Formats: sequence, structure tokens, C-alpha cells
Amino acid sequence: MEAFRAGLRDLGYVEGRNLTIDFQWAERVDQTFDLAKQLVDRKVDVIFAPASTQVGPARRATATIPIVFAQHADPVGLGDVSRRPRLRTLSLRPR
Repeated sequence: MEAFRAGLRDLGYVEGRNLTIDFQWAERVDQTFDLAKQLVDRKVDVIFAPASTQVGPARRATATIPIVFAQHADPVGLGDVSRRPRLRTLSLRPR
């Protein structure tokens, strides 16, 4: 987590100043939808899903909040993105 925060700081994002990070941890896969729904209810700007296991529940929780994922077995085949050109590297800029 510290490396994640350090990377964000390098890009100008400082927690408590122009960034809030709300970590949610599931003990079981079946809890991920409820956690994603909590984030949706808080009206977050983006949801980060570490892998495809978490992308599906996040997609069921929202159709409007962007979902960013680090790794995915088959994002097009599983329907998490509509086509390959929608996949891109995330570039963060501070507000």
C-alpha cells in the first residue's frame, strides 16, 4: 500500500489534500458485490479492482463509475470491456 501511495504522491496526489482512498477488503469473493455497492453509494470517482474476480461484482454494482483493473484473464471475452481499444493505460493528473 505504501508503494501505491508513493506512486500517487509522485503524480501529485496527496491523501487528505486532493485524494481520498477508501480501501475495502473482502474475506470471500461473495462479499465483493456488497463492498462495491458501498463504494457506489459513497459516489466515488473510480473503483479499482485488482483482478477480474472483483471486476464482475463492481460492474454489477455500477454502470457509471469507471472501473480500473490491474490484471484480467480475458476482459473482452468476459464482457468487462466491449473491445480491445477501450483498454488503455491510466494516466493520473492531480486536480
